[in-house]
Amino acid sequence: MKLPEHLQQWLDNATGQMRWKRARPVAAKELADHLSDQYEAFLDEGMDEDAAAEATAREMGDAVETGTLLDRAWRPRPDWVMLGIVLAVAAVGLGLQYIWNPGLGAAALLGRYAAGAVCLLAAYFIDYTVLAKRLWLLLAAWVAAVLLTDRLEIIQPDVLIWLFPLLLTGLVCRMGAKGTEGLANCLMAVVGFGLLLWVMHYIVLSDIMLALCSAVLLVAVCHKAFGRVRVRNLCLALLPVAFALVRHLQSTFFVRSLGISKEQNASLMTQLVRHMLFGMEPYYHDGAFATPTETFWEWADTQEYLLTIIRLEWGWLAMILVLVPLVILLGRGLMLAGRQGGRLAWLTCHTVVLTLGVQAVWYLLVNLGISDSGGTYGLPLIAADGLYLCQTMFLLGILLSAQRSGQLESGPAPIGK
Repeated sequence: MKLPEHLQQWLDNATGQMRWKRARPVAAKELADHLSDQYEAFLDEGMDEDAAAEATAREMGDAVETGTLLDRAWRPRPDWVMLGIVLAVAAVGLGLQYIWNPGLGAAALLGRYAAGAVCLLAAYFIDYTVLAKRLWLLLAAWVAAVLLTDRLEIIQPDVLIWLFPLLLTGLVCRMGAKGTEGLANCLMAVVGFGLLLWVMHYIVLSDIMLALCSAVLLVAVCHKAFGRVRVRNLCLALLPVAFALVRHLQSTFFVRSLGISKEQNASLMTQLVRHMLFGMEPYYHDGAFATPTETFWEWADTQEYLLTIIRLEWGWLAMILVLVPLVILLGRGLMLAGRQGGRLAWLTCHTVVLTLGVQAVWYLLVNLGISDSGGTYGLPLIAADGLYLCQTMFLLGILLSAQRSGQLESGPAPIGK
């Protein structure tokens, strides 16, 4: 119901004391409900409208005092520890890249760091709820940007491709109320995404992304984003990763049917990594492979094979220690994700952690010679060029944005506690 002018003025005075502008509408709605309930109660007791409005205002107390309490209760909750960890890990990564590739120059590396910090702060102050509120506009802009960068070759499109799971979280929240039908709509979007990657010839990356999207949907189903957890919904969520696995097995079977072993089918660089780490002889000894050790050091890129280089120069322990800060970062992100009460904030934080976790695992597998590169282009924050560092920082900024203002979505009691 529409509040009387006297009560509306009281409400405006109360919410006007709040410095966090984004919280004002949420607090105003909750206060308006209290005012309306109390006002109707006085009307039921036989009071006229003016008397009921004045009695309601007296019952609620002084507007300025109430607004001050609201201001204290509704405040952003930045996680300075997480922010510090992100900046520290990025600084360590740039330091390692400078040690192994001083030709980049300190100025260039500091420029990367500054650009990444700008992306982090920009995303931090973005309202993460635009992922659901402006979903269709964001999806259209994302598709256009991916196709344009692929056509013009301005930047690597995979920098933008890794942002799709974040858009998928907005789609999940938009479709969640439809239950299984909503999940099916999300699967159709994932299928369209996979087809786009195949058309662009990102075959290996498409399998990785399908697995990642499947993980996002599985997490959403388990969090009851599509209603009660059902076996059929769990099975539907697993379809993308199952499809990627079947495609991979078919490809492997086809290669072996030609009499080519798994080792022979490995890329030349993967064979070199296996030779350097484990002493496995390459299958191709002609040409550059006549001296595999020299070839490795000639071909190895400090961004793509930083962990391999650290293992060769400093040992296994050093390689593990380099990964520890990243593990701490992902663990902290997972902890923050679990604290979110709002569905979109919860899913957004988990999606960012999953995305960076998949990138890190893939990078590790490549640097151990277990998997071919096929599209990996860095380790989050630690081994990254400028664009990849900006992308990673942007994702972490979105995570911190959801953590900072997720309480607005969950709607806790504004006064008390």
